[in-house]
Amino acid sequence: MLTSNIETSRSLPNPIPCLSYWQRTTRAYPNLHANIETTVPSNAKYVVVGSGISGGLTAFKLIEGGAKAEDIVILEAREAASGASSRNAGHVRPDAFRGFSAYAKVHGEQQALKIIQDERLVLEKVDEFVKEHNVECDFNLTTTFDVCMTPEFAAYEAESLEAFKKAGGDTSHITFYEGDQAKEKTRVPGAVAAYEWPAGSSHPAKLAQFLLRAVISKGTRLFTFCPATEIERSGASSETWKVHTPRGIIEAEKIIHCTNAHAALLLPQLEAYIRPNRAQAHSLVPVPAFSGQKALQNTFSLRFSLLHFYSLIQRKGDGTLVLGVSRSNPTLSPETSASRFSTDDSRYNEEIAQDALRTFGDIFPAYSSRTVMHGEGLDHAWTGIIAMTTDSVPFVGAIDSLPGQYICAGFNGHGMARIFTCAPAVAQLVLGKTWDETGLPGCFQFSDERLSRFSNDLKLANILMTFENEKAIPRFIQEQVLKSPMHYKANPVTNHTTYQSYDGFGPMDVEDVGNVLPKITDFGSAWQLVVDPETKSQNEPVVTYPIQPNYYRAPEVVLGYGWDFSADIWNFGVLVWNIIEGTELFTQVEDANGRYDPKSHLAEMIALLGPPPKEVIERADYMSQVEYDSMISIEVGKPCKNAREVFGGPCFDEEGKFLHQELIPNRKLEDTIPSIYDSERELFLSFARDMLTWVPSERKTARELTEHPFLNFGGYVSKDVLEGRS
Repeated sequence: MLTSNIETSRSLPNPIPCLSYWQRTTRAYPNLHANIETTVPSNAKYVVVGSGISGGLTAFKLIEGGAKAEDIVILEAREAASGASSRNAGHVRPDAFRGFSAYAKVHGEQQALKIIQDERLVLEKVDEFVKEHNVECDFNLTTTFDVCMTPEFAAYEAESLEAFKKAGGDTSHITFYEGDQAKEKTRVPGAVAAYEWPAGSSHPAKLAQFLLRAVISKGTRLFTFCPATEIERSGASSETWKVHTPRGIIEAEKIIHCTNAHAALLLPQLEAYIRPNRAQAHSLVPVPAFSGQKALQNTFSLRFSLLHFYSLIQRKGDGTLVLGVSRSNPTLSPETSASRFSTDDSRYNEEIAQDALRTFGDIFPAYSSRTVMHGEGLDHAWTGIIAMTTDSVPFVGAIDSLPGQYICAGFNGHGMARIFTCAPAVAQLVLGKTWDETGLPGCFQFSDERLSRFSNDLKLANILMTFENEKAIPRFIQEQVLKSPMHYKANPVTNHTTYQSYDGFGPMDVEDVGNVLPKITDFGSAWQLVVDPETKSQNEPVVTYPIQPNYYRAPEVVLGYGWDFSADIWNFGVLVWNIIEGTELFTQVEDANGRYDPKSHLAEMIALLGPPPKEVIERADYMSQVEYDSMISIEVGKPCKNAREVFGGPCFDEEGKFLHQELIPNRKLEDTIPSIYDSERELFLSFARDMLTWVPSERKTARELTEHPFLNFGGYVSKDVLEGRS
């Protein structure tokens, strides 16, 4: 039988989780331990794995669509609705525009628009559902504030909104505030800017339990503490599946996986694509400054950066404040940051709790950690496991390689803004509808092709084999003593000796090889250039397509004036600093939100190398007319036709002056190498400047660099030294 393992996504939920605020206030739910000791039926037409909001709503919509309730079995590994559905921070909060650019990079502009539109629709669906069925889940339709706590994030939000509008996104429901107006509207003295749009909050456990109670009342059977541990075909030609549980085997026609972060347990092919993350939230009893008529009427996302933020709601009924935290926080210790990659929801992290309370007090000075009355302040802290997918959107639909199985999982911590369209959609598909009839964004659809887009480097050509040969080193030493010793370079001042690297170990002797291990190599950012075998020249015309990792991107790539093999020489020139100094040469390549900042990168190049020659700027202007074969979406989150659009040019005026002088730092290249002795500093700088040039053709080739005085290996290793070492 499978057991819980907090180190892998292929695990059952932790059998003894902590209770959330929502669960503590719903302990009298009659179906909490439904059928806890009952044997499962031997067959069922539909088996829904997971009893959270996704599983409950799927069953609800199956019945609504014509399925017989008594044909449905719901399996739950723990008590009813014990997963992420009952452990969130209470938000029903659609993304109005912020995620558009990020989605566009991965899925394209049109799909990004549909993702945002779908989340807005979900809020309407939740509101309609609660009203239509009189659901007592404390749903509160209000507005939310996206509060920018730093100028950098305010700039990011402004750019995201502009990109969204340019793509045709509807912003009529969004209100923008800045300066004193933002501070007044949000009650946050440190607010730089804020955006307001419709959102809501709810008691998620009550909503999940309503759904289960509704389907159970019609005849659906829920089995708690009864996990599905294995699924196998009933027979070679059978169209049914055997679902193994601790209390028997169910033969089912249709299986719907609503297991979110634990989906890979039964679908191991998803292990690389769904990563569990442990999130944490806190309930606070408000102090007088947040009580009575001073209670907050809106919900909040208080953001220091794209990944560092705090969520906040205040419940209308009892006034409880629910404070959620982001999974990324640069102020936390490495141990705490690493602990989020876990499926252990049995406890909370004290460091995260203290950070949340301290930051909450900083953001809202009116809140005091020194409570006025006993019982005020922090009431409870809990954790829940959310599912992050590789492409940031959920997996919904039929699993074609497993006919009869479906999935509705991977909500990226955004389930309440997605489930109320995703679960009805998967129910429609189970009942025979087409994908187009669901109305969901196409990028949500589960398919093998979708998975392959994120694993196309995992192929035989990208697997290298490593091996060990214990006889290689002794043989090498013997050859050095008896034949040709390798070159070395000696510094007479420091007596420091550097030996030239050596790779001439001859043909592999398979009899002595051991510990053969495969290693996956990633060439995802590489670009193949074809060389004429006779002329040794590049066959392909000048290339302007964006390449290279951010820190190693050459100026011809950023400015788009055409790159060739010499771009790799620039790469190596930058990499030398990692080797010698253990740090990056360029330090302002990315902004506070981790996005590539080409203007700042160019500014630092100017500081270290001087301004680019006129010919470079002229060529960049000329090449700005060259367009890609097809539009691409990269960096700025919108389709771009050339490098200038990708990297936000032009960056120089007609006279060749850099347009962002304020970004140029006070740095010099010679100040970046403190560990190199003065006697070699000039030689090293000369060596580096042969690689780091604005004009690609002025860079030395790899062969020419080996002849540079800095790498002038002027002697040989003595036989005495080698014999002494042997």
